[in-house]
This record gives sequence, C-alpha cells and structure tokens, in this order.
Amino acid sequence: MFYNNTSCDIYMGTGAGKKLMEDIGMARKSVKIVSPFLSPGLMGKLMDLHFKGIAVQVITTDSLGGHYSGRTNMVPGLIDQEVHVDGHARRSKNRGMIRARIFKGLGIGSGIAFLILNFWLMDIRLLWLLPLVILFYLIGHQYSSKAAKKKVYSYSYSPLFPFKVVRTKDDNGFGATYLHSKIDIIDDRIAYLGSLNFTYRGTRHNYETRVRINDIPSVHKIAEEFDFLMHEAKMPTVSQQEWGRHQYLESFLKGK
Repeated sequence: MFYNNTSCDIYMGTGAGKKLMEDIGMARKSVKIVSPFLSPGLMGKLMDLHFKGIAVQVITTDSLGGHYSGRTNMVPGLIDQEVHVDGHARRSKNRGMIRARIFKGLGIGSGIAFLILNFWLMDIRLLWLLPLVILFYLIGHQYSSKAAKKKVYSYSYSPLFPFKVVRTKDDNGFGATYLHSKIDIIDDRIAYLGSLNFTYRGTRHNYETRVRINDIPSVHKIAEEFDFLMHEAKMPTVSQQEWGRHQYLESFLKGK
C-alpha cells in the first residue's frame, strides 16, 4: 500500500509509547494491534478492554527471541479450552481396565497357588500351572494396553478475541515472509506506525520512532491494510488447535 499527503505527529526517543498507551486506555470502540513481539502484561490490558466491550484484534508472530526468549504470547485466559468426553470410549476403557485387573489377579493368584502347592507337594506335574499363570497375566496385560490407548478426551480451543499468529517459518521449515510491521489503530480514528513493539520495553524504555496519525482517510487506509493482514494475507499461521496445545497442559489426561 502507498498513501501520501498525510499529516502526523512524530514521537522519537525513550517513552515513545506513552501517548499510544494513553490513546489505547481511552478507546471506546476498538483496538487493533500488529506487533511481532508482545508483553504478557500488555496483553492483559487488552483483555481488560475486551471485557469492557472494546473490540480487540491482534496479529503477532510465533517467534519470541532476545529479551522475551522463553516467554509466550499465549497468556493465561487468552484462549479458552473446551474438553469433550467420549462416553462410549470411557465405558469401553473402564470395562477393559476391569478385565485387566481380573485376569492379572487370576495370574497372580495362580502363581501364588503354584508356589504353595509346589512347596508342599513337590510334584513336577504341577508345572502345568505355569502356562496358565503366564496366560492369565498376558491376557490382563493386553486388556490393560488396549484400555490405555483409548482416547476418552478431546479438546477444542477458541480465542478470547480475534488473534492471528503468523509463523516465522513455512511448512517446509524455510523462512517465510517475516511480519515486521508495528501498527496500532484505536477506534479507526487514530493510528500509530513505527518501530515500537507492543511490549513494556518498547513503550517505556527502548529508543523508538513513531508517528501518530489522526487524519481519518489515512487511518481508514491503514485499517484496510490491517483487515487484509488479518483475513486475506497468504501467510503461514499457527492454528487455534496448535496454539491451544501450547497454552494448556493436556498430558495429564493423555490416554484417559
């Protein structure tokens, strides 16, 4: 997109995000953010706006390096998990576990009986009990293994508000077109462009350059570009299911 003849305010230096945060705090209808890096605390502020009825949309990347290495954009509460229970699978699993306990119990009981009888009678003919002991145990183990593999729970995820995560690598592992833009739009009447990521360091401490635009036709053009990035741009993205699996620990229910 190219658009000229726009009037704007210029912010440079540390604290370049102060006015941005003030404008976001005064939002009445909507806040749209494009930022490769995010601070969980600032995401919490956007969640607060959402609960106040402000329409929030965010576009970011799956790459968090440097100061934010090891952190995640998926702050608690940003995506909801719904657990689905397969009743038929659960009943089948329970039946399998009961049968496993029965046959393993028979195997253990037969083994104890064999040891006791062999100790008292010393009769080689009692060896025929050994295959029976092993058979009972193997049947019980087979039932147990099958039951453990039955999936009782499945999961679906939905974001608190529209949230797009762009991959930094495509499906083949190669570098994709990197989302480097930083765009903030408030109520479709104020827009910010520049170097500032939506992070605490960016808004408070880093030396940043920003322009603030309140020329309505220009802001609408920027909003159109945001909508294109959110809904139409052909970029590899992280699905909601994958995003949710990163946020929630499912392993404690695995196989249950």
